[in-house]
Amino acid sequence: MTLAADLAAGLGELLQLLPVQRAGIALLLAAVGLPVIGVVIVGLDIMPVRFAMMHVALLGIAVGLLTGLDPMLCALLACAIAGAGVAPLARTPDGLSGAMGLLMSLAIAAALLVLAVSGVNAAGAFALPLYPTRHASIRNSPEWTRPRGRAAGPRPGSD
Repeated sequence: MTLAADLAAGLGELLQLLPVQRAGIALLLAAVGLPVIGVVIVGLDIMPVRFAMMHVALLGIAVGLLTGLDPMLCALLACAIAGAGVAPLARTPDGLSGAMGLLMSLAIAAALLVLAVSGVNAAGAFALPLYPTRHASIRNSPEWTRPRGRAAGPRPGSD
């Protein structure tokens, strides 16, 4: 058999696995749903909510790590409580921007305070998949670690 036939047979076997089928369905649902949600978020101008909820989730993770409860569950519960608390402000003429800024600042301060006072490893809180880890991957990239400015060594033409 040729390489193409082997790959096709392997792909056919892979697609018969139930987890792969479920992942495919989830991928299709996400491909349809997430762009719609993104348009709603941009259209309603509620981007500050995203940043505030990330900080509230970190606070929930810190509380979960401190108490020994499931950090993901604590993060979701903290986000639900914070969302329910600021939802009435969405109907006011000032909107959510001021409330989200305050919530974001208080949540990150409380999260860092809980992590510092409790002795919980902060790296563990930031490593959970609920909180974005894009910054860690940037810092480990070659562009971030290469020296800035003039390269070491002799200048061209300075023999």
